[in-house]
Amino acid sequence: MKELWKQSNEWQAFYLTPFKETIKLESDLLFTRDIRHWLDALRLQDVCFSYNCKDYQGNTVVTTPYRQLFELNELPNIYTGMYYFRFSQTATKFFNTARSIYANWDIVQTNLIQCNTTPSTDVVFAVAAKIVGIEECTIPTLDFFNFTHMKSAIQGWKDTQPWTDYVNVEVEDNMIRINNQNQYNPVHYYEKNFNDIR
Repeated sequence: MKELWKQSNEWQAFYLTPFKETIKLESDLLFTRDIRHWLDALRLQDVCFSYNCKDYQGNTVVTTPYRQLFELNELPNIYTGMYYFRFSQTATKFFNTARSIYANWDIVQTNLIQCNTTPSTDVVFAVAAKIVGIEECTIPTLDFFNFTHMKSAIQGWKDTQPWTDYVNVEVEDNMIRINNQNQYNPVHYYEKNFNDIR
């Protein structure tokens, strides 16, 4: 059943994929290198979410202004912009749990501290991971399975301006450079007009 709130359909990825294993990505991620070797590590789990994120200088970002709800509720710092799953009992349990959270958001929301939001995929899947077991859905030491997140406040800039106002961006020969920093992680460019800017 398709919901009007687009993010509430995210759990269906598990049932819609034609593959036995899937890396699900958001469409505003740019890759600069081959990632096939990631599968060797991701196959250690039935479900694996990217954990934390990176700033454009390659630093791991654990705390951001966007994630106060996560900290208050001790939710795992997963990002649904990129995750892996394969058909398994664990994945079935996880995605059915996420589906139930969406369907019962009014009740779930009352059990979260300072939660007055529409259910975002990141929050719902973090709650599901906490219920199913964080150790079943993440490999926090798998440092390469994450991405550079270009939201301004993650970089330490004012969130009122697009990140492209702060830095120089070069894209050539499958390489992205931001302020002369080569980007080896996938880049979550976030700004919807980024293709026009570059």
